[in-house]
Amino acid sequence: MSKLTFRLEVQDDWPPVGAECLHCEKVADGFKIDSVPFFVRNLSADDVIEVVEEDNGEVWRWRHVTQSPRSTVWVMNLGNVELETTFARLKELGCRIEAFDQFKLYALDIPTSVEAAVIDDCFEGYEESDVALAYPSWRHDERDA
Repeated sequence: MSKLTFRLEVQDDWPPVGAECLHCEKVADGFKIDSVPFFVRNLSADDVIEVVEEDNGEVWRWRHVTQSPRSTVWVMNLGNVELETTFARLKELGCRIEAFDQFKLYALDIPTSVEAAVIDDCFEGYEESDVALAYPSWRHDERDA
């Protein structure tokens, strides 16, 4: 298992870190991503990428060799609401959830077996002021198209 460190562009104090380290596996065509990204957009677990530009061990630019059909969803708990029940249901469905507890931020790896409507159902009932969702690497619509 290897790691790649992705340099992040911070604007208005977001993201709260300047780099993100992701677990990966070196493969013939590049690196296969194993982690669920918190801040790197357009990247999902099982994507294979090629590092295009690197400086001081940090990835500045990269490109997809192959995109997995998996999606990534970011969840931010703005209202300090209970999410454990929702996360337990998602895990039962085969989703992987990584937590960045300091910022109440969660990265969800959504496998192809989970339909988009199920994700919507899981978060129904939460107020937008309490739970924010972002879809930085959403591929389910592409699969369903």
